[in-house]
Amino acid sequence: MGQDVAWTTFLLGLFELMAEPSGDGFAKHMLYGTSKVLQLAGLDAQQSTLQKRLLNAFRVLEANRAILYGDGTFLSKGKWSFNNRIRNKQAVVPDPMVDITELMIQTSQFSKQLFQVVEDTPAEKRSNSPAIKALAREGTALDHRITIWNKDSLLQSAVADHFTQISFAYYYALQLFHCRNFTYYSCWETGTVPELSPLETNAYVAAIIDICDTIIRASNIPGVILLFPLRMAGAHDDFGHRSKILKLLQQIYNSGFAVAERIKVDLCDFWTFKGLEVSIEKNS
Repeated sequence: MGQDVAWTTFLLGLFELMAEPSGDGFAKHMLYGTSKVLQLAGLDAQQSTLQKRLLNAFRVLEANRAILYGDGTFLSKGKWSFNNRIRNKQAVVPDPMVDITELMIQTSQFSKQLFQVVEDTPAEKRSNSPAIKALAREGTALDHRITIWNKDSLLQSAVADHFTQISFAYYYALQLFHCRNFTYYSCWETGTVPELSPLETNAYVAAIIDICDTIIRASNIPGVILLFPLRMAGAHDDFGHRSKILKLLQQIYNSGFAVAERIKVDLCDFWTFKGLEVSIEKNS
């Protein structure tokens, strides 16, 4: 299948991000368009410089789609699930982005598995369920891989270019996302699942905002790839940074990506719901 077909579906997906605020059109183009074209062509067809650029750009956007929509992706399966630096020598996305994108794909897949396994297990049996205990171990192992990525990247990144900075924003967002998923259920044994202290959470939120602000102000990188970190920062912020987060999302919207409006609306709805919860707790 010609590379022009893959590029066409990919660019149509980008157009949807700019023209359609819900993001659903983009998701469909990624899931049913570019994804299918790449799979039909096969991994061996992605050898030219142009095709490698397409694949790496697609991986970043597809990882964001999967984790924001709570969906699976073919990039987590079989031969597509790999992180081979040799194959990515000519990629436009630097290695830190390749590695953190792979972790995003793994985390998205694990999140989907976590909710499915827990919901399929009767509430009264969850505390003693071998499947639940296995989830805790798997989640801890994934958290360890994410942490190791951060330590290795800090050692290797003498100069933090803009893509490296974005990879750190993804790291902070992944930690917030991954640890939060375990808080939705009370079936875990104490100390067996990843968790963040309030101090760590606040520090990660502040770091995401600082990085995203720098990228939007000082680079030509499309702000659309910052939506996941900003969504996570907003979901974990306690009032102090909300106006700044909304301002950054508005700047992304103004730069031509209408889908930023979807994140703004989602966050405002979430903050309203959270405020109602707090009010009910105070009055109960």
